[in-house]
Amino acid sequence: MKYIKMLQAWLLKTRHFKAEVLWGVGILVGALLLIKIVGRLVLGTTFLGFGTIIKALLLYMVIIFVIRFAEIKLKK
Repeated sequence: MKYIKMLQAWLLKTRHFKAEVLWGVGILVGALLLIKIVGRLVLGTTFLGFGTIIKALLLYMVIIFVIRFAEIKLKK
C-alpha cells in the first residue's frame, strides 16, 4: 500500500512534461550513439544498429505517453 501511495504522489506531482520527454530522449539518444561509436572504435563492430536505436526511442515514447495518460486519468 505504501508503494501505491508513493506512485500516486509521483504521478500527481506537477511537472513540465515536454521538458522531461526532451531530456529523456536526448539522454537516451546520446547513450545509444555513444555505445554504437565506442563499439565501432574498440571492437570494430557495432552493438546496435540504427534500427535498434529507433525502436528503443519508439518504446521510450510509448512508455512516456502511457505514464502521461495515467497522470491525466488520476487527476480527474
